[in-house]
Amino acid sequence: DNGNITKTINSNVNGCDYTFYNCKSLVDISEYTIIGYSQSLFQNCESLTHIGRLLDSRGNNSDLFNGCKKLTTIDELELDPGVLNGNTMSTYHDTSRWFQNCTLLTNVNFTGSSQPCYNNQSYWQHPPLSRESILSLFNALSNAFATTNIGAITSITLNRNSYSLLSSSDIAIATNKGW
Repeated sequence: DNGNITKTINSNVNGCDYTFYNCKSLVDISEYTIIGYSQSLFQNCESLTHIGRLLDSRGNNSDLFNGCKKLTTIDELELDPGVLNGNTMSTYHDTSRWFQNCTLLTNVNFTGSSQPCYNNQSYWQHPPLSRESILSLFNALSNAFATTNIGAITSITLNRNSYSLLSSSDIAIATNKGW
């Protein structure tokens, strides 16, 4: 009713692996909602600065933003709860290298509820996230559990400058969940 048009890329069936892979001219897609995001969707989009909403992950998300050297903002990144079986998470929900070479990324609004979202986070290269971005990640993480089919994942590593923005009560959000 307000005249705004919602622009959506909906690939709910199989995900959109490699859809924008290596697209050097893509700069700003903040006006779009992408439903069904997956592996290498924006890998090597060197000029990309701003992404709108990414909802409903489709499994393996490795290299999702890898190589997005100018990326500063993701309006919403809905984390996938993964496939949990008792205290086991699926390795299929791989977030390795999500933020590799994303040295300017400061603003990400993480939503959803997930432990698998932090699977293989040691490869994130820890972008300089803002305090608000880190808090949204902490709030989106579910309670940690030590037994997974890929080993114990109960720690979170942050960029040194980002960590210095946090108070002890901010850190307690994660530690109270077992992180």
